Amino acid sequence: MASSPASSSIALFFLLVLQVITSETASAKTCPISQCSPNGPDVRFPFWIRERQGEECGHKGFEVSCDDRSRTILHMSEAGDFIVDAIDYGNQTVLVKDSDDCLPRRLLEDEFVSSYSPFPAPAYKNFTFGNCSSEYSSLISPGSGVQRVDCLSLGRGSMVVVSVAGDDLARLWMSQHHCGTWTALIPWWWQPPTSLGESIWLRWDDPDCKTCEAADGRCVLQDSKKGPKLVCAHKHALSTSAQFAIASLFMLPWLTCIFGFIWFLKVRVFVHRRLDQISSNGVPGSAPPNGINREAVEIARRNAIGVMGIDSSTIESYPKTQIDDLGQLPRPQDDVCAICLSKYERNEMIRTIPECEHYFHMYCIDQWLRKNASCPLCRNNKG
Repeated sequence: MASSPASSSIALFFLLVLQVITSETASAKTCPISQCSPNGPDVRFPFWIRERQGEECGHKGFEVSCDDRSRTILHMSEAGDFIVDAIDYGNQTVLVKDSDDCLPRRLLEDEFVSSYSPFPAPAYKNFTFGNCSSEYSSLISPGSGVQRVDCLSLGRGSMVVVSVAGDDLARLWMSQHHCGTWTALIPWWWQPPTSLGESIWLRWDDPDCKTCEAADGRCVLQDSKKGPKLVCAHKHALSTSAQFAIASLFMLPWLTCIFGFIWFLKVRVFVHRRLDQISSNGVPGSAPPNGINREAVEIARRNAIGVMGIDSSTIESYPKTQIDDLGQLPRPQDDVCAICLSKYERNEMIRTIPECEHYFHMYCIDQWLRKNASCPLCRNNKG
């Protein structure tokens, strides 16, 4: 049995959706998300772990590795290695700290900001450092404007403090305690630092995947004739081309049915008009030309316009009987007309279908047979 347009379109729809989802899932499986530890940050494009993912899963300058303590280590060329605490793929930022817990010393190194680094610092801020006697360590308070940098306080009897340059309270504190001072530019990425803590946010601009991440997608590298190119793979959504293909496949069977139905109506009207011309020869009431049988023309016309009943002359040939004053019927148990569901009354006319001998009210069965060539009870075809 031929399938309907609806079932065909639905089948094509699900097949295409399955193909698109399968292809996108395959892309995601090529470069799976990885972690150095269950609590560690997710590592995915543009970052990649050399031991677990290939170079096609990441971008240059974003290589990480897992150390013997299951920490995620970011390799920053000349600047060295840093521990990764968190990665924000939507804002394209990464939180790092020094593996030796001395971030201020790393920030003072010229190699920290390199022209080869994918994490360029957009701005810098001046910080004032002071080399002071350690006997004043207990006098450092939140209101003093300075903070002690333990990892830089390596000299015996001395300590290093730091503050934002231009802080009057910090400058007064260092002056009162006879600290030797110097100023250094510290790079910043996310927001201007007010102090030098244990970690710092770095930002990257290339590759730019913010729009893709905002659309709940993931950037992946896809092979092309010109080499690998960056594309956005959506896990649940479909691309514009896939949506257009699905809509086309869904609408095609329906459009075919609509145009086919219009064509059928045109052919039906044409045949109907042509048969009318043959039956009347252009003049109402005239006989058909060339001895064409009027009854045959009438049957052909009725079939052409979709009328599947019996012609009037045939109906009139079926036996008709008037119920007498006593209301006697051919079969007393059949005392209800199956068409109108009314009981037969005295003096009413009934008509019997010869082939099956079922009878009905004459006006009921006449109207029925003009539209249907079968018995209402047994459905035997009379045409």
